[in-house]
Parts: sequence; structure tokens; C-alpha cells
Amino acid sequence: MRKPLLIILVILTGVMLTACAAPAETPQEVSELEDQIALLETQLSEKEATAPAPTPSTFEPIVITGSGDKTSPPFTVTTEEWVIDWSYVPDSEYPEMAMFGFFVYPRGETAVYVESVLFAEETSGLTYSYAGAGEYYIKVTAGNVKSWEVVISPP
Repeated sequence: MRKPLLIILVILTGVMLTACAAPAETPQEVSELEDQIALLETQLSEKEATAPAPTPSTFEPIVITGSGDKTSPPFTVTTEEWVIDWSYVPDSEYPEMAMFGFFVYPRGETAVYVESVLFAEETSGLTYSYAGAGEYYIKVTAGNVKSWEVVISPP
């Protein structure tokens, strides 16, 4: 879609530079150049008016659950920004000893993560990611936790 607009703009620029660099010899040549410019401007306006509106990328929420340590299978995110909604239920016998955290890695990566929650003081929260579209996986660490859930969704 952008290539036709770019081509038209390049042609229009070329016509304008030609008109400025080499003065026309007759009023008829000037009139012809003005007509060409007007035609190109009309074509550009028509292209812009009929261009379909871009559809926002989205994806179905990805739900990952567990009760202990877990590495998720890879999942695909199609938006530039996304939300990680997480929660856990502490073990009722030792709720003060509950520990929950996770790292989000690009697929194939094991050292450099893009998002994380460590030693969460609350039992739930939201984390916004600006890591972009791509394939990712989550590595969860949980101790003295009855259950946990991580949901990845578009903003």
C-alpha cells in the first residue's frame, strides 16, 4: 500500500524538480506541467481515500496455570503491547512463606528476559509489556503456593 504512494510522491517530486530546474520555454509547457501535477495530486488523494484502515492486530488470551515451578510452551503475541495478568493462592498452612515470580523470555532465549515479577508482595497484579510481537515463553517459580495463573492478553 505504501509503495504506490511512495512511487507517486517520487514522480511528483521529479516533475516539480524538473519544472524548477529547467524553466519552461512556453506558457503551453507550463500549463502541461501544471496539468500533470494536478493529475498526480488527484491520483494520490484517491489512493489515500480508498486505502483500507489498518486492522489492529490482536490475539486470544493465553492462560497458563500451575501450582509449582513451570516452564510454559511457546506462545505467540501479535501486538506491540500486551498485558500480563497474574495471581496466586498461597498455601493455607504457610501463607507467609508463599513465594511467586516469573520471567518472560523470547523463544529460544534462556538468559535475557523481557518482563518479570519477582517476590510479589501482593497475590495478584498486572504487568504491561512493550516487548513487541513475537514468540515467547514464561518460566514460573512458585513455593508454598496452592495454585497460580498467568494470563497474557492484548491491552
